Amino acid sequence: MTGRNQVDPLEPPSMPGHRPARGTQVFGVAHRQPLPDPLSVMPTPTRPASRHAPQARPVPAARGWKQFAGLTELLMALPWLWWSWLSIQFLGLFNDTLYAVVLTLALLSGVGIFFHQYETFLAKKWWRLREPSELELGRMAPAWLSVCQAAGVDPDSFRIWIHEGPEVTAPATVGRTIALTNWSLYTLPQRNLEAVLAHELAHHLPLPQKVSLFLYWLSLPARMTGVVIDAGLKHRVFKRLIGIVIGILTVGVFVLWYVTEFDYFTVMMLSPWAAPLLLPWLSRKGEEMADRTAADLGYAHPLREVFANREFERARSVWRPQRFSVSDSQPIETTRLRRLDNYLKRVAESTHQPYRIDSA
Repeated sequence: MTGRNQVDPLEPPSMPGHRPARGTQVFGVAHRQPLPDPLSVMPTPTRPASRHAPQARPVPAARGWKQFAGLTELLMALPWLWWSWLSIQFLGLFNDTLYAVVLTLALLSGVGIFFHQYETFLAKKWWRLREPSELELGRMAPAWLSVCQAAGVDPDSFRIWIHEGPEVTAPATVGRTIALTNWSLYTLPQRNLEAVLAHELAHHLPLPQKVSLFLYWLSLPARMTGVVIDAGLKHRVFKRLIGIVIGILTVGVFVLWYVTEFDYFTVMMLSPWAAPLLLPWLSRKGEEMADRTAADLGYAHPLREVFANREFERARSVWRPQRFSVSDSQPIETTRLRRLDNYLKRVAESTHQPYRIDSA
């Protein structure tokens, strides 16, 4: 029993300027106020979290970078749109009825982007994410509210899902769906968790939710074709069949080039051969832009700590050092660390402050 001026020990302290009531919504999901998180007593990583004040962010640079990121997102969507058109046209080579049915289904599926159930289906079946538990919602809530306050967005306009994996950042998603790795959720202190959430939110800031979801829907035929090809190449019989079909199509393009002339259409028809190199490169550039946006929001130092701690743990353990591969969709942590260091150096030069990368 508590007095009038006493605090209920089971009631967690409220954040400054935020007085949530029981039954409120966080991440678009109604839930009860959580009890104190037992995971908060877990030991922190080897290096402590940052003790300095949040970094002042250059607002004009952040706005300019956001506009540049939005234009870049649109440019990166162009190859997917072309390959989606090629995937549907490829079916027309075999049967006109099959082509008409697939094209109709693809167009009708676009109605789903106006319903939340469509994103739920993508999150569970396509991106392989899971819904967070009540305990996980309570753990990420303070960090998420702080990030949304720094970015100036409504926290209820997004929904966070959990990606099972040991990586720091999760694969990029679209719409109102944000993916967070369980490693970051259970391992990082709150300030570093805020930095990772800021990175994940940065993927959604350049474009409106419906626009990004619409572009992703247009790319689904190409993505599904890629999944079918990858699955077929793992089978002995289908691997030979796929190789024969791809070989015939490639020879046909070169014959068309010889009969007519070399032009932009020939380049576009041969562009799928560049997909294994181009798509990972586009993904890495998207991750680097998200790091930059999170740094503009004031999380350069905490995000740098996360990558530095990972490198430190790799150096003292039996982990194999990360090696760059052209097929990697995520930049190696050494590269991301170096880019954040360059960013902090430029900010220090522009604000005439001492250049410090050590947060201690």
